[in-house]
Amino acid sequence: MACVPLLSASRLGKPRQQDGSDDSSKQRLWRQGSSSSSSSSASGQRRYRSEENSPNGDDDLTLMSAQSNGSDASGSLPSFIQLDDWVQTDFDASMSRIVGELLLEQISRKRRSYFLTTKDLKIVTRTRSVTSFDTVAEAVQHGTRLLDAAVYFAMPEDMRPPIVYEPLSDRDEQDPSFRQSVVAVTFVALFIFVCGMPPGREIYYSSGDGSGEIEEAVPHLIRDAGFDFRSSVYASRASSFDLCRVAKHTWIKQIIASLDVSLQSALARHVAGYRFAHALTVLPFSAASSTEPDARSAAECVRAFVLRGPVWSMHLATRTTEFQRAVVNMNKNCGNLLLAVYSAHEIKELVASGALPMVPVRDMRYQQWREWDERTFAPFSDWIFER
Repeated sequence: MACVPLLSASRLGKPRQQDGSDDSSKQRLWRQGSSSSSSSSASGQRRYRSEENSPNGDDDLTLMSAQSNGSDASGSLPSFIQLDDWVQTDFDASMSRIVGELLLEQISRKRRSYFLTTKDLKIVTRTRSVTSFDTVAEAVQHGTRLLDAAVYFAMPEDMRPPIVYEPLSDRDEQDPSFRQSVVAVTFVALFIFVCGMPPGREIYYSSGDGSGEIEEAVPHLIRDAGFDFRSSVYASRASSFDLCRVAKHTWIKQIIASLDVSLQSALARHVAGYRFAHALTVLPFSAASSTEPDARSAAECVRAFVLRGPVWSMHLATRTTEFQRAVVNMNKNCGNLLLAVYSAHEIKELVASGALPMVPVRDMRYQQWREWDERTFAPFSDWIFER
C-alpha cells in the first residue's frame, strides 16, 4: 500500500477543533457512553477489518464491529479523564530511543513489499540550508514524521538515509507540530493495542463517483478521549511509511507502559487477541452443557491463564512464535472450546452481552485444545501491565 500525503481539510470534513490544533488548552472531556453509542450509529458507513487482514491469522477482528467498539456502558470512562491523560509523555530522548530501536528491529535489509526497509523512511527538511538534525524534535520541526525520526536516530550513522530537501507545495497540508505528532503516535499505539493492527492511511469511497466516504471505525474508548480527526490523519502524521508493513508492533509497549495505572486498567478489557479466550471467563461451566469429555479441563486452563492478566505473547500485534507454536490458533481453538462447554442458549447470551463478538463457527481443523493443560500457558508471563 503506497504512502499518501496528509489529506486536505476539504476532503476530511470539518474537525471539531477548527484550527486543527491539539493544544492542551482545547482539551475535551470524555463523553458519556450513551451519547457515544448514538453518534456511532448515526455516522454512516464504516470500513471494517476482515479475518484475512489479520497479521497472525487469528480472527480477533470483531473489535472493529459496532458491538465491540465500546458502545456498551462498559466501554466508557469517567468524564473527568482528558486527552492529556493519554498523551502524558513528552516523547523525550529516552522514549524516542526505545521506540526507534524497537521499530529498527522490524526493518528488513531485503526489499520486499511486505517488509519495512530503510528506503521507506522519509527524512526531510523544509529548509535547504539544514543538512543535519541533532534531536528527534528538531527533525519533526523541519517536516520529518515522528516515527521516521525515531528510527533514524536509532540507526548507526552509516545506515541512516540522507536528509532530503522537500519544500511544501501549495496543495500540501502544513506539517504537524511536535505535540500534534506525539498525539498522533499515541493514537496509533492505542489503535494497535485495541484493534491489533494499525489504522488505515487512506479514505475509501462507497461508490465510483467518489461520493460517500467510508470512515474507518475507531473504538469508542479511543475516539471519546478527544482524538477528533479521522484515523488516516493520525496515521499520516505519525509516520511517512505504512505501519502495516511492520511485522510486530513491539514499539507500542513503551507507549502503553508510560500511561497512568487508571488508564491501563481501562485498556485491560480491550486487549486485541483476547475476545474469544476472555469469553470463557464469563459464565460458569455446567456439566449438562459440555459435549466433550476433555473440554472442561481445557477451558479451566484457558480461564486461569486469562485471569492472570494479559501478556504481550498473546496480543494480536506482538504475538510471539513460541505462543503460536503452543496454541496454533488461539481464537479458532477457543471458538471450538466455547461450543463444547456452553449450550447454544449460553452462547447467545454471551453474544447478546457483548462478551462474544459473534457465534463461533466450528472448525474441525483446530482441535489442539484437547492437548492444552497448565504447562501449555505456563511459559508466557510477559505481562502487559504490572501485577
